[in-house]
Amino acid sequence: LCCGMEAKLIRDMLGPLEAVAEVKISVTDRRVNVEHTDGLAPESIVDMLNRKHLGASLQDKSVVESVGSSFNHAEIVRLTVNATQIVLFAATLALPRVGFPKMAYGLAWACVAMSVALFHEAYLALRRRSPNVELMMAIAVVGALVQGNVVEAASVGALVTLMDLVKVCALEAVGRRLRGSVVSEPLGVEVPGGGKVPLASLAAGDVYLL
Repeated sequence: LCCGMEAKLIRDMLGPLEAVAEVKISVTDRRVNVEHTDGLAPESIVDMLNRKHLGASLQDKSVVESVGSSFNHAEIVRLTVNATQIVLFAATLALPRVGFPKMAYGLAWACVAMSVALFHEAYLALRRRSPNVELMMAIAVVGALVQGNVVEAASVGALVTLMDLVKVCALEAVGRRLRGSVVSEPLGVEVPGGGKVPLASLAAGDVYLL
């Protein structure tokens, strides 16, 4: 899951199914939480998504319950790799100025190699026949390499990575603020004479107001 376009595709696929009660999508975590009846097997949902080349897989319950929460381990690893790529590209630009052009050339190739996620998303977009930003950027990287300009190719990959970092951090900041502003109350009902009692405390024969 990489963008809103894929999120819409998932909702369009799963939303109409009678066995699906709710679909929660977190672009930040790149995860989907599907609440469904026992009549629909989780493996069937995964197969359905993968027929559209979304690269879906099942995760254990503890991971699924954290959809929309703060960064998980996989997300931290991905962000660390992205940050490393940005640092390497900055070094690629700086080293020729201090007399190390060959080292800069090697770092440029390393930056291109670290754009493997970009090429993977571009490949999936081709399989889905649904062009996206990642596909266009991947074409730009390949074009630069064909022309022999490794630094330019590295700059495109670094730009995509920087965009991804900004997007993820911005979404996480918004998510934190929203989670902090939500106040949940136990479900309750009003009773004759005034007052409100928890819904769970009602028993057979109790009277409440509608």
